[in-house]
Amino acid sequence: MANVFRTLVIKEVRDLIKDPKILFGMIAVPLIMYPLMGLAVGVSTEAVQGSIGTGNFVVMDLDDSDFSHLAVHYFASVPNVTVNLVQRQGIDTALKEVERYNATTLVVIPAGFGDNITSRRGVSFETYTPLKTFGVAEAARANIVSGVLASFGNFLSAYYIQSADPTLNASVVMHPLSILASSYVNGELLNISPATLNNVMIGQSFAMPIAVMIVVILAMQIAATAIAVEKEQKTLETLLTLPVSRFNILAAKLLGSTVIAGLGAIASVIGFTYYINSFVGSFGSAASVGFNLSPSPLYYIILGGLIFLTLALSTSMAMVIGVFADDVRGAQAVVGYLILPVMIPSFMVMLGDLQSFPADLQAALLAIPFTYAASFAKMAFVGDFTIGVLGLAYILFWTVVVLYIGSRLFSSEKILTVRFSFGRKKKASSPE
Repeated sequence: MANVFRTLVIKEVRDLIKDPKILFGMIAVPLIMYPLMGLAVGVSTEAVQGSIGTGNFVVMDLDDSDFSHLAVHYFASVPNVTVNLVQRQGIDTALKEVERYNATTLVVIPAGFGDNITSRRGVSFETYTPLKTFGVAEAARANIVSGVLASFGNFLSAYYIQSADPTLNASVVMHPLSILASSYVNGELLNISPATLNNVMIGQSFAMPIAVMIVVILAMQIAATAIAVEKEQKTLETLLTLPVSRFNILAAKLLGSTVIAGLGAIASVIGFTYYINSFVGSFGSAASVGFNLSPSPLYYIILGGLIFLTLALSTSMAMVIGVFADDVRGAQAVVGYLILPVMIPSFMVMLGDLQSFPADLQAALLAIPFTYAASFAKMAFVGDFTIGVLGLAYILFWTVVVLYIGSRLFSSEKILTVRFSFGRKKKASSPE
């Protein structure tokens, strides 16, 4: 009997491996997807930084005073900033100068600018920024101009203070308070602001939920389709007539799928490791203060276990339900209903913070087994492995439950009689 069971398992694994959708969807996709995501992060970051380049804007002086000339000189003295001074003209014509100089913004110094400064009154600049792409680089270039203008505002404040009382330190008066921000992570005090660390972890918060969702959906589709193909080709009924217990048949199918799920988990962890390394490498600020963002080996062990059990549970659910589909189309339809509980928690964990949700919503999300891998991927970076350990036990529990239900169904005659119509009704036979 052991030899027969082993033969069935080998048959299932071979059948699954021969399917190109299996190799590509569960093994090749994680190995390709994560490195591509890491490469995309690096390329996007370099592209944004390269496109930002230096500050470049056009100035039109309508005041022509000593202070307006001082403002233009101040702008030009800022490092990595190019100032293009144009003659007085209409705004529409001046905006064409912005395009000609490949600049970001038109800055207009209005009339009366110098008189207002002499009288110690407030002054203003008029800025006109053409928007084309609404992208990150375009916003960053506009922020450079805003920063230069704000810097000149600080310069004027210092001038007002010192002209009123030369004994005062203008920089202290303007900025009497300084904050030295540090972070406390996993029992370690870090001389780095929490905002910087949160920015580093944003990519992590988006990557893992998306990856788990894609791989799990592919696993469900593959498992349900595999069992439906056997029903369409009438090989399942033939298999059930063999002198082998139906439980062994189910166990062999699920074990074969589990082997593929294990390969998919390994591929996911390998690809995800590459992604993390490439992503962390793009943030030198954290590394410069001695903070190691690379996860520990235990992190990858638990993450691999969570992905493995999540894939095993999803394939088991899809295979058990797929038994009751009439054909491949019906199997794909039922998988469509199973995708919803995978997508919702993945998107919620990706867009939010599990700990910040209300207690009842946290309980609802944690009741869904597909939540744990995505949640653990982010929380474990600060040394909190609790949700990962709980997830391993919880997903294993549901996997056992699904296997038990599947064994009972396979042991009964319902496996040959019960069908899901998915809304399709059989035509009634016409009376003779």
